Amino acid sequence: MNYHIGRDGQQLGSFTKEQIIEGLAQGTLLSTDLAWSEGMDDWLPVSTLIAEATAAPPLPPKVASLPAKAPVFGGEPQKCGLATASMVLGILSFLLSCLTAIPAVICGHLALSKISRSGGSLSGGGMAVAGLVMGYICIVMLPVVAILAALAVPAFSGVQEKASQMRSMNNVRQVMISLKSYAGDNGGKYPPSLDELVKTGVVADQKTLDTLLDYPQFKGWTAEKGYEYSGGTDADPGQKVILMSRSHAQNGRRILGHSDGSVEIAIPPPN
Repeated sequence: MNYHIGRDGQQLGSFTKEQIIEGLAQGTLLSTDLAWSEGMDDWLPVSTLIAEATAAPPLPPKVASLPAKAPVFGGEPQKCGLATASMVLGILSFLLSCLTAIPAVICGHLALSKISRSGGSLSGGGMAVAGLVMGYICIVMLPVVAILAALAVPAFSGVQEKASQMRSMNNVRQVMISLKSYAGDNGGKYPPSLDELVKTGVVADQKTLDTLLDYPQFKGWTAEKGYEYSGGTDADPGQKVILMSRSHAQNGRRILGHSDGSVEIAIPPPN
């Protein structure tokens, strides 16, 4: 038969009769400690149950310091705070950051150890296990996340670069549409300068024109502003370059606007 041993309102654990006798002899248990086992109506001093324990003189028992029933049978166990902390940290490691995964694992192990030693007075083992599982999963996934991030950054940078190129090309297309509109009103000829687009009202104002002709800020391109314009020519369906960005890539590629209104990024043809 096992006895629950308590002292000063705290349970020390579950012991057999032989372990109690050994504990009394070694001084780890006292004759004034209280004992309870299933079937007993109340807590009793160890000296009352173990007659062999005569080495320590009995003192008046402090029966009132422990409840009439053992906590495991007579009341609701307390929740272990470390178990709660482990589960919360485990959830945060999934939702916010893997940095809380290691604390979740540490708190989970400490909670399980504390619950095991409590003799039934503490609960929360399920929460501790949940925190451990989530913490370990995040720790295992951390290298995978790092690899995916390393792969995603160059891809994202490439998408941004492509979007920047499309934006600049669309701006040049709007200029080419304005040039063709001017040519339609002026005998099929492009204006001698781009400023004519503003003077004739084809483009709303100079600020709008400057925004459309802002230099392309692409990775690896030079930082030369503006465009070179070959004006005064006929608006024909040919591929003559009439608008060319001064900024260019290392291999010579530029944004080119052709006399037929098309726009591309390419190496300009030789003069």
